[in-house]
Amino acid sequence: MPAAAAEVLIAGAGPVGLLLANLLGRAGIPTLILEKRTVRATPGAGSRAIGITPTSLQILAELGLEERFRERGVQVRRTAVYSDAGLLARVEIPFILSLPQAVTESLLLESLDRWPAVQLLTGRQVVEVREGGGVVAVKSEGVRETYEARVACACDGSSSPLAVKLGVRRRVRRYPVAFRMADYTDSSGLGEEARLYFTHQGSVESFPLPGGQRRWIVQAERAEGVEPSYDEVEAAVAARTGLCLDPRERVWASSFRPERSVLERFRAGRVVFCGDAAHTMAPIGGQGMNTGFADAHLLARVLERWLLEGAELEPLLAVYERYRRVAFGAASRRSRLFMGVGTLRAPGLRTLRNLLARALARPPFLKLLAGHFTMRNVPYSTLAAVEARESRLLPGAEAQPDEPSRR
Repeated sequence: MPAAAAEVLIAGAGPVGLLLANLLGRAGIPTLILEKRTVRATPGAGSRAIGITPTSLQILAELGLEERFRERGVQVRRTAVYSDAGLLARVEIPFILSLPQAVTESLLLESLDRWPAVQLLTGRQVVEVREGGGVVAVKSEGVRETYEARVACACDGSSSPLAVKLGVRRRVRRYPVAFRMADYTDSSGLGEEARLYFTHQGSVESFPLPGGQRRWIVQAERAEGVEPSYDEVEAAVAARTGLCLDPRERVWASSFRPERSVLERFRAGRVVFCGDAAHTMAPIGGQGMNTGFADAHLLARVLERWLLEGAELEPLLAVYERYRRVAFGAASRRSRLFMGVGTLRAPGLRTLRNLLARALARPPFLKLLAGHFTMRNVPYSTLAAVEARESRLLPGAEAQPDEPSRR
């Protein structure tokens, strides 16, 4: 006998897995989450993902969580762009909510208490998976119990153990650039304004964080052997921006080398891949977690149609894969574009980039730029857009007034 059985099993309680669990819990679908961690990150410990777009806030609003997120985050509406010669442009867009991923996870975890249909088990690392008789069964490392469900959702990160166990291959592209980043108590005087610096020495990005902190991200001098370093962040910020970071205000540091990865398929039988488990992209531009949230939103609707309304599962999973693959492709291309534009070093290309930055900050291009940053113009960025296109399979909401059913 299985130790626990549910309609849906979710492997991984990161932000995407927790959002999916909340959406299923709201629908009353019995859901079991297995999470390998036993101790979660604390909100002040630092985290890479910090941006929540308006499209993601719409999903959170469905769960009654939007105001709670707004209260905890910083609304970033203005971005100033600089070159070696000084200010290039100031851009105002519908806001991006700045909120560390650890806080996002904490808020979604608290929300699970509202849904009796959802159970979370920690300290469970999935090491075995098998399917048969309309049931997916998994086993966890160090635990003898078997966990069963009618479908399993892999939200277990970019190294997805479930994908490895099922032999689903991942195509990976690593980019020849690297970044260091660090959080500081903010004494810069920049307030809630974001800053982008495009210099001959490399790029610098800076974003306000809740709690009077600010994040600094600097392009590393070399792509290999990058380790977290406050010293390099402080030296690069001083040399490229003229601003000095106080070592006494250091909070946290990390480093990363961007890559793009995507599974050859987003489902294997009744195991469905979601968020980073299905795809990753360069984090520049903040598209990754929000793309995963949109994955979870569509997948929750697919599972509702199957489990609560009696629709056939296979056509629904085909819809999920088709539209989320399109959306990921668009989001990953623009994140690569954001990164490429910001890290140009050749003088001629930097001159063209600076001219383009000035042009995009003015009408009519400003609306297009705002759509890119807020992800509103990602194809099928909302559930309503997919439902409008696939009304036979996913009857539901109408397309948003400012968003065609297909872009």
